[in-house]
Amino acid sequence: MPERPAGGGGRFRPVATFAARVVLVSVVPIALTLGLLAIEDAFALGSDFVIAVLAAVFVLVASVLWVRLRDLRAAEARNREALSRAASAEAAQLRHRLVEVQRSQRQLVQASKLGAVGELAAAVAHEVNNPLTGILGFSELLLTELPEDDPRRGEAQMIRDEAIRARSIIRALLEFARPRPLQRISTSLNDLTRSTLELVRYRASLAAVEIVADYADVARVEIDPDAIESVLLNLFNNAIDAMPAGGNLYVSTISDPDRIGVIVADGGVGMDRETRSRIFAPFFSTRSEGGGTSGLGLSVSLQVVENHGGTIDVESSPGEGSVFTVWLPTAWPAFEAPASSAAPATQPGVPL
Repeated sequence: MPERPAGGGGRFRPVATFAARVVLVSVVPIALTLGLLAIEDAFALGSDFVIAVLAAVFVLVASVLWVRLRDLRAAEARNREALSRAASAEAAQLRHRLVEVQRSQRQLVQASKLGAVGELAAAVAHEVNNPLTGILGFSELLLTELPEDDPRRGEAQMIRDEAIRARSIIRALLEFARPRPLQRISTSLNDLTRSTLELVRYRASLAAVEIVADYADVARVEIDPDAIESVLLNLFNNAIDAMPAGGNLYVSTISDPDRIGVIVADGGVGMDRETRSRIFAPFFSTRSEGGGTSGLGLSVSLQVVENHGGTIDVESSPGEGSVFTVWLPTAWPAFEAPASSAAPATQPGVPL
């Protein structure tokens, strides 16, 4: 914040200084006049000479006073400008503080809502899980009894897949409300990605989406496989939903010296800057009403990955698809210390 000019007394200080200098400058010509009168009496120089000298002195004094007056006015203008700048800066600070207060209020309201949702999710999840378990179990039993060429097999598979999706939504609510402690299990990320893809392969075929997978030679990593599977499953389903007219879903594993990752790329509708900035916010969804989603998938996914010490990078443009990269450290750090390093801006070999 710029320095404030001196207070009320300080504003009159230049005037007092100027008055003192006027008095000082006025004493000089008076003393000079008296001296010239004494010289004129002593040497009989004549009154014309004395008048000329006095006129020159008074012109000089007037010039000095005019210059000082001009400087005084400039100083006053600078003081006014400084006061105006200080007032503007103070008003800007007040506006900024007001915005911060309003943001804090919104965050408190959101936290209150999330707390209520957490309690509701915990109460509802147990009630909903029981019928879902029955639906899933009977659909699996029906699939084992139906022959491969039975036309009803597709409907039975759809029942099973939708039950699995409903269970994943409930799991997302529970994970968001009451995150469970993560486990450390040495896991092949290639195998985990491959098995998770199998869960969405039938749904992808119904949506005319072709899965193209490329697995690099990556090291095993200590992760919670169930938690990371839910992250990948959410990204795969989002990619399929982003291609309503069909397309290609590209999945590949990659590695850096200190981390390994999974790239999920689609050729779908893409996202603009504003949408990208909100996709990890709780309850935010780009799906239409009744889409059967809680809006917590990416929020919970980010929370899970960050608890592993990893990151999720996003690249997307409207009409050009999206690329999500899940990075996981090869050495799992403490949960409270998520990795801060950023992923490379682009990944070679990943078509959009």
